[in-house]
Amino acid sequence: MNRFLTAWKQRSATLAEARQAAFKPSVWLLVPIFLLVFLVAQLASLIVAVPAVLPDVLQHGPEAIDQALNGPKLWVSLFATIPVTTVFIFYMKRIERRSYLSMGFTRGGTAKRYLQGLGWGFAMCIAALGIAWALGGMRFEGFTGQIPWGMLLLLFVGFLFQGMSEEVVCRSFLMVSAANRAPLWIAVALNSLIFAAMHLANSGVTFFSFANLVLYGVFASFYFLRTDNVWGIAALHTAWNFTQGSVLGVEVSGHAIQDRLMHFGATDTPDVLSGGKFGLEGGVATTIVYLAGILILVFWPDRQQQAEKKDS
Repeated sequence: MNRFLTAWKQRSATLAEARQAAFKPSVWLLVPIFLLVFLVAQLASLIVAVPAVLPDVLQHGPEAIDQALNGPKLWVSLFATIPVTTVFIFYMKRIERRSYLSMGFTRGGTAKRYLQGLGWGFAMCIAALGIAWALGGMRFEGFTGQIPWGMLLLLFVGFLFQGMSEEVVCRSFLMVSAANRAPLWIAVALNSLIFAAMHLANSGVTFFSFANLVLYGVFASFYFLRTDNVWGIAALHTAWNFTQGSVLGVEVSGHAIQDRLMHFGATDTPDVLSGGKFGLEGGVATTIVYLAGILILVFWPDRQQQAEKKDS
């Protein structure tokens, strides 16, 4: 596995550009920096979200915040990830003095990469659901009576921002910055563990779902490294979440989506088959899909690399 990481690192324009940064914190310093920047980003996110839920708070009390942001006003929490992305990009630009290229914001072929990511995210989610259904963990419970097309569109746009935000934080910042001072496998492991830890407060989290989130972090890191940009994996992340929650009606990392196209529910089987209250990400079906994705990224022939070998 390290052979592939080395090859990706050697031909990565993103990582090469990141090595030009003015400030390159060690891994030990990077973690407290992340915590500080993350705190500032969360405060900025809260400032954006609070006005939208203030009427609910005034009417029902502080406990209404969580109910609103994870219910009818989920779209608010999704759009509130915009300031999170902004704060981390500001840190990378102003403190580490990194370019947009070093964050994975490559130019040329952006639309193609994004559409490919959306396609892969949709296909992987459908595959995970199919496996869970075949194992007896999920069942189809019907279509939504009156489909809320307007809200589905709003949620899709929100998931665009949310997917990009988590990839910028964990891959563009954590992984790339760590790779400046540490072996790439450490950078991959660090950002994957922190990505999983960011979901520990979610409803229905288990050891198995945590392990799956770490596995996703590894998969996302490999996707970023192989494609050498953040566009594709951000789109994949978006498609996975939107398909799982708003199309299939399954919990997304413990969050139940009220506005959905249809609804698949867990059967009376062990949570390892269905994912339980955490959603598909808490079950073995997702483990299989993520492992398959990692194997494809590592062993599937890379056309660009093959072309470079022919030219040489």
